[in-house]
Amino acid sequence: MGCEEKPNGDFGGVIGVRGGWSSEVIAPQIAQADTKRVEVSLDRQSHETYQNLLSRAEAVALSAVQQSFDQDIQMTDVSVMIMGQNQRDRTCFVFRSQPNSMV
Repeated sequence: MGCEEKPNGDFGGVIGVRGGWSSEVIAPQIAQADTKRVEVSLDRQSHETYQNLLSRAEAVALSAVQQSFDQDIQMTDVSVMIMGQNQRDRTCFVFRSQPNSMV
């Protein structure tokens, strides 16, 4: 039993098998990559150090990433941008994660 090749050499469509059988090649599904970007604003609390603000930003980012993956099982990448504010001063923290990875 052998396969008969299509005239142009492409096996992507229907392949005839000698011996009276014929089958269709099932094309694989194209993977969908879903990416999400989350933006959050955090105000610095009174007497909060930069390190404490960063720790709070990490906790918020981890929560946002987990919620994003929980809401959409096809999610492949989450980017979280947190804008830390202290009156007029601003700093930006960016966190990026993929399923089963650390933020």
